Amino acid sequence: GKASNQSWAARIARDYLVGQVGLPLDSLTVTSCDADSLIHPGYFAELTRQYAADDHRHERIWQAPFRFNNNIWRSPAPIRLLGFLNNMVQVSELSNPLAVNLPLSTYTLSYRLAEEIGYWDEMVIAEDWHIFLRALFGTGGRVTLEPIFLPTSGDSVVGSSIWQAFRVFYKQRV
Repeated sequence: GKASNQSWAARIARDYLVGQVGLPLDSLTVTSCDADSLIHPGYFAELTRQYAADDHRHERIWQAPFRFNNNIWRSPAPIRLLGFLNNMVQVSELSNPLAVNLPLSTYTLSYRLAEEIGYWDEMVIAEDWHIFLRALFGTGGRVTLEPIFLPTSGDSVVGSSIWQAFRVFYKQRV
């Protein structure tokens, strides 16, 4: 699964980047994304700006609004409508400073934070929410989700029939 692969790869990359290349761990971030994620070209520049300016960078997870748009016109019309509504909810939740938001699919955290909480749990399927909760409890409640208002997009739900598409849509959300 995604979490077990990420956990293994992050440890290997850390050993190489810190152990062999000599980069300082506190200067590194790790971004998790799904295979269908298309990250905005300015995402990493904005992430770098926010990371460098934040004294609490090791208590942050960064998230861009996630849109299910890549193949939107291949989805049945009701699924497209649900996707558009989901896109609006994503932006509104990220812009609410009082909300406790959980990351979805594609997000970034510092390597220091990942190491302090023991990376991803290899036995968890919903690794995006789990890594946030793991970090939240691992830091005594100090971790927050910070928005980067540049969109990331992924594939919309499709199926062999409209009912199959609804089944897939439902399974993704439970």
